[in-house]
Amino acid sequence: MASFALWIGAIFCFLFVFAPAVKGLPSSTAIPLLNQGRRNFQAFSWLIIALLILTGIANLVFSGKAAGIAPGSTYTMILGLKLFLFLAMVLHHSIQAFKYGPRIESLTALVPPGSENWPDTLLAQWNRWFILLKINGTLGPLILLVAVGLKGF
Repeated sequence: MASFALWIGAIFCFLFVFAPAVKGLPSSTAIPLLNQGRRNFQAFSWLIIALLILTGIANLVFSGKAAGIAPGSTYTMILGLKLFLFLAMVLHHSIQAFKYGPRIESLTALVPPGSENWPDTLLAQWNRWFILLKINGTLGPLILLVAVGLKGF
């Protein structure tokens, strides 16, 4: 649960600290800086996702066997909801990384040095990328609440 909290913390940090700070900079500085922050965030996120998958499988195998959880129980339904929401977050992150990330990367490379304006096409890609980040920022705390609910079993 701690690694998941780190991922949510990184999402909120990007949304509410890093992006607003970069927005206040001149475009010539902000564009490459925001792109570098995106790259770092995505690398960190994939590391956390891998860790969550490994620990989740181990937790499922060891906890489920030890507790003798029956399929169809309330526990398995809540666990299913948690896994569904987590997979939705991974899907959103994948779209960010593999669809919008390369587009942002290539459009950022096309921006002339010293440019004073954000190109509309680049801004549109960033807006889509941020929508997915905001969705994950909403799903994350919900998953933590569901996970806390599982601890009661």
